Amino acid sequence: MIFTPCNINSVCLKNRLIKTAVGDFSAEPNGYCSESYTRYLEQFARGGVALICMAPAAIRPDFRVNHYQLSISSREAADSCRSLVDRIHTYRAKIFIFPDYANEVIVRFISSVIEPEPSKRREAFKNMQRWITSLLQVHEIIKIINLYKEAITRAKQAGFDGVFLNVSFGSLLQTMSSSTFNQRKDQWGGSLRKRLKILKEILRICKNLDFPVMVRWNLKDYGSEGLTLDESLEACQLLQAYGADALELPAFLSIESTIALNKDIEQRESLPLTETADLVDYYRVMHAFAQNSFLLKRQKDIELPLEYVWGHAYFNVRPIKNLLRIPVSLLGGVRSLKTAEKILSNGITDFISLARTLIYDPAQCRGFEEGTSFYSPCISCNYCMNEMLFSLRDPSRPYLHYCRARGNS
Repeated sequence: MIFTPCNINSVCLKNRLIKTAVGDFSAEPNGYCSESYTRYLEQFARGGVALICMAPAAIRPDFRVNHYQLSISSREAADSCRSLVDRIHTYRAKIFIFPDYANEVIVRFISSVIEPEPSKRREAFKNMQRWITSLLQVHEIIKIINLYKEAITRAKQAGFDGVFLNVSFGSLLQTMSSSTFNQRKDQWGGSLRKRLKILKEILRICKNLDFPVMVRWNLKDYGSEGLTLDESLEACQLLQAYGADALELPAFLSIESTIALNKDIEQRESLPLTETADLVDYYRVMHAFAQNSFLLKRQKDIELPLEYVWGHAYFNVRPIKNLLRIPVSLLGGVRSLKTAEKILSNGITDFISLARTLIYDPAQCRGFEEGTSFYSPCISCNYCMNEMLFSLRDPSRPYLHYCRARGNS
C-alpha cells in the first residue's frame, strides 16, 4: 500500500512517503535558493519520496532566523527556487513551500529547548506568552496575514505544488492557536475558533488561489496544561472546514511533553502494532540519545524508553482520521517498512512523514520499494536536530548537510 498513489486535493502523490519540513538552513546569504540546497533536496526526490516539504522560508523582508534561511519575501527570492522545483519534478515528486513568520521572541522560545537552565527556559516561555497575549497588536496580525498572502502568491507563480503550514513546535501559528500562550480577549483569542482565526484567514488565501495546503497540527501537549486530544479533534475538523487539504500530525510540542508521554504509553500497548524490530536497538539508541543529543545536560529528565516514542503518535491519530474526509500523515519516528505498512493498511493514516530517517539515508524510500532495505538504521542520536537548533542560536552558522552519526554528507 505504501507505493500506491494518493491525492492531496489536486496534487497526485506517487506513493505515501513524505519528506517533512525541518529547519535545514542553507540558502544563499541573501535568502535565495542555493545550488547546495537544491542538490540536498534533490537527493530525497531521487531517493523515492513522493512529496518534499521545504525548510521554513522567511516571509518578512526585514527578518530571517538565520543568515542562511531561505526567503520568499520578494519575487526575486521566489524565482530563485524555480530550478529547484523543476529538478524535483524530474523525479515525479512534488514540493510544497513552507512560508514562515518569525521574530526575536519566537526564535528565543524555539531555541530554548537546548537551554540547560530552567529559569531561562521559563523566561523564554513567559516572553512568548506575553508577546502573543499583550504585545502583538491587531494591525500587526493583519500585516502578518498579508505577508503570508504575498508569499503564497509568489510560491504558486514560482511553480510550487502547494503550501505547508506549521502549527507546532513553537511557531507563531502554533502559539496563536494555543490557550496556554494565547490569552487574548479580542477576536484573535479566547475560544478555539478565535484562536484559529489567523489560520482560517491564511487557509482562505490558499483556497482563493486554488493552491493545495497541508497543515502540521500538534496532536497533544502531554502535560497538565496545554492542548488536549479532545481539543485537537475539534481543531482538526475546523481546519478541514476552513480549507486544509491534508493534515500532518506529530505527537508533541516539547521535551517536557515527551517526558510526560510516559504516562500515556498504556494506550499503545492495547494496539497490535508494536513489532520486535522497533525494540532491537533500544540500548544503543538510549546511549546515543543521552550522550550525543542536545539534551545531554537534561538527561536526568529523560525517563521515557525510546522504543515507545517510535511511531508514538499513531494511537492518537486514529480517532482524528476517523472524523475527517481529508488525508492525514503520521509524523513520529516510523523506522521500518513493516510498521509503515501496518499503520497504512489499518487505516490509521494515509501518509507517513519522515525526517531523521531520511536525513540518515535519503534513499531509504527507494530501499523500501526495491526490497533492499526494510528498516532504517537511524539511531535517533539527534545530531541533525542539534545542528538545526544551534543554527538558530548562532545565526551565522549554516545547517550542515550530513548525519554525523553516519559520518557522511
